[in-house]
Amino acid sequence: LGLLANAIVLYDPSQAIEELRVRLTPYPARLKANLINQNVAILTEWLADLRDCATREFGASSFLFYLWHICDALGSLLLAINETYDPATKRSERVLGKLAYLPDNFIARYEKLLEGPFTPVGQHEIVIELTSLVEETIQLLPAQLKEVATR
Repeated sequence: LGLLANAIVLYDPSQAIEELRVRLTPYPARLKANLINQNVAILTEWLADLRDCATREFGASSFLFYLWHICDALGSLLLAINETYDPATKRSERVLGKLAYLPDNFIARYEKLLEGPFTPVGQHEIVIELTSLVEETIQLLPAQLKEVATR
């Protein structure tokens, strides 16, 4: 759906693609709720695993595995909050940076997480900052969805 929403249509004489694009709005409430619930659960569980990984010093490769999954879930959560379909692009920071509802200074903080260092001390600092970003993102949820998502 994200590819369709962001597609550059070069030829559509029957307006079939345009008809499909019109159906993309409004963003389905059930889809939004499901994506929020799913990603908040992932963030909660995997953040605990990331914290454990850093505490027990499993190493950079294990830490990066968890970090990547958390960043993916965080991006998906932000897209759902902003009622934006995932555009399936490799340039996720650019897409996330254009969203209306983000934690303060999100992109700079997010990119800093990805830069490391992934030393034991750096891992603990990343966990602290990532925990803050996740908490701030959850605060962006509408009240009725925040209550459901945090159960």
